[in-house]
Amino acid sequence: METAAWISIASVCAAGAMSPGPSFAVVVRNTVAGGRLQGVLTGIGHGLGVGVYACGAVFGMAVVIDAFPRATLFVEKLGGLYLLWLGI
Repeated sequence: METAAWISIASVCAAGAMSPGPSFAVVVRNTVAGGRLQGVLTGIGHGLGVGVYACGAVFGMAVVIDAFPRATLFVEKLGGLYLLWLGI
C-alpha cells in the first residue's frame, strides 16, 4: 500500500482510540478496584486486542479489494450509505 493509505488508516485508528467508550469504563473500573498497575495492564490489553482486530479488518479489506478491484466502488458506496444511516 502507499504511504498515504497507511497514514489515513493510522489517523482513523488514532481517532477511534482517543474517543471514550465502554472500554474506557472498564479501564476506569479496573483502575479504581485494583490500582494503577491493574488499570495500566487493562489499557495495554485493550490496546493489543483492538490492534489485532483493526489489523485483521484492514488486511481483510485489502485482500478483498485486491481480489476484486471493482469491489472498491461498491465498498465505498456501501460505507457512505452506512454513515448516512448512522447520521439519520
